[in-house]
Amino acid sequence: MKKKETQLIPHPEWVGGIDFNKPEPDPCLKLNKGTLTQIANAYDSHAFLDAEGVLWILGNKLNIVLRTSTTIAKFIVDGISDDDKTIIESKAFVRGAEINSQITREIEKSGLNDRGHYLRFSEGCLNNIRDSYTAKAIRGEAEERYNKELSRLKSKRINNFNIKHDELTGELLVKKTSEFSHIRSKKVFKQFALYIENGLIVNKGTHDQITKEGIIDENQLQFFCEQKGWKTDWYNYYIDFLRETYNENED
Repeated sequence: MKKKETQLIPHPEWVGGIDFNKPEPDPCLKLNKGTLTQIANAYDSHAFLDAEGVLWILGNKLNIVLRTSTTIAKFIVDGISDDDKTIIESKAFVRGAEINSQITREIEKSGLNDRGHYLRFSEGCLNNIRDSYTAKAIRGEAEERYNKELSRLKSKRINNFNIKHDELTGELLVKKTSEFSHIRSKKVFKQFALYIENGLIVNKGTHDQITKEGIIDENQLQFFCEQKGWKTDWYNYYIDFLRETYNENED
């Protein structure tokens, strides 16, 4: 199955033309080779990996990969949340994970007809791109950059704000063993993880208590601080940061 279309990269940091293994359907199914080629070509020419290794598919090709009409595909794309969709030059691109979910829903509705077999082929293409060498390499490089930036957060916040005391307890800061304690969990809210505004400099003992409590976000942390008699003045500053950066918590 060869590429039929010239691929135009929609974003300077994205990678296209991803080499991946095409699934081999059971010959006994006698699926139409032209349809299989059309599905594979849609991924060949319209699948992209961003700088983090996240897979994106051009939205106006969903009718092909979901084996449905253009009208229904457009309806599906329009209903996808902004977290799973991005617009570049008036074109919608949908996260591969969301398309995978859509394929699963369609397979569950397809019964034993041929459409289900084509959808499984489409699912195989999608998963093989996600698990391709290129995708793994990009994600590995992104993880290295991410961890390097994480390690710099403590010194950046201390230097930027000239911090001398634990920002929650008010105790004298033991700089060497102090920690950058994320307000919103870096595991749950990775998009916030590298902002110095999304953390507080605290002594190790303070951080250990927060970790043990399983604090996930600013509201839980504020409540915990009130229980412990710690400072809570950081909360309003954090809400201002969310409002200015992500337009959150606006009336």
